[in-house]
Amino acid sequence: MGMNCALSPLVYAELYRLVAATVDWQDAIDERLDNGGLYPEWLAMAAEKYEAKWIEQANASDPYLVAEEHAELASWILAALRLKRPSTAFSQELRDSILSRYRADVDPGAGQSPEGFLVAVVSWTLGKVIGSYDVDLPVMPARLPLDDAVGAAYEGLVQHTAHLGEVHGVPWPEMLGTSTYWRGAGIAEAMQPDQEHLSDAIGWLVSGSRPHLEERDHDLIRKHWQGPFITNRNVVTHVRTDRGTTFESASGTAGDKQAIRPTLLGITQFVFQQVSEELANQSSRKEWGTLWDNKLVYDVEVY
Repeated sequence: MGMNCALSPLVYAELYRLVAATVDWQDAIDERLDNGGLYPEWLAMAAEKYEAKWIEQANASDPYLVAEEHAELASWILAALRLKRPSTAFSQELRDSILSRYRADVDPGAGQSPEGFLVAVVSWTLGKVIGSYDVDLPVMPARLPLDDAVGAAYEGLVQHTAHLGEVHGVPWPEMLGTSTYWRGAGIAEAMQPDQEHLSDAIGWLVSGSRPHLEERDHDLIRKHWQGPFITNRNVVTHVRTDRGTTFESASGTAGDKQAIRPTLLGITQFVFQQVSEELANQSSRKEWGTLWDNKLVYDVEVY
């Protein structure tokens, strides 16, 4: 499994069609395209080129994937929508359309899209689902955060979680699950270096996630990260009882994939919303159009 966001051309064909078809955010997208040296008709043109490349490569023995730069461009465009509404519904619609096409063109019996086709749009940043842990997690973003340490730590968590999907039998050996506590907490603290305490760092991240999430998803993350997460993390880190929670009980709360899911959902959300903010604020006037014309288009040209 590759720790990257290399994806099938089919992903972009379906993604750009969906973006072009949604008229109520067209002004924001058109302005974004113009700032990147592109133009409104570019969406349809790009979708056609990705579609043609997909058709050419659909039955290849090894799936043809295009590099992460394509995902970064898509995420840079989508970042125009980061404060408009949550991306949850768009992400599901995109996944459904990709799977429908994959079944029609390659495997009618496919239960889900394979790696390279299975994506998630989190905070309007495109990501690739890695490994077999879950259909939604873990996810590699189009690019990692600008803070190299945070990026490396998150990539390590993705790699660890992807391998957890291969572990059979529950409960897991204790450290397999509890390691997500200290890695998640470490990333949270690193993303909020001005906060003195872990609880303060988490508070800022949870508060910042509210505009990006449906209410039910925000409540899930808030209740976990500002509830038992901190206590459990302190207990397994310092190996001592805290507020009546023993090491045995805390480690038992991370014994299988469902137990650690809220931790992974939270840290994925925090990292992706950071990447989305960085892309939204990236000064890229005309640069993406140049990169498309001089490099990216050649990845999907059909000769």
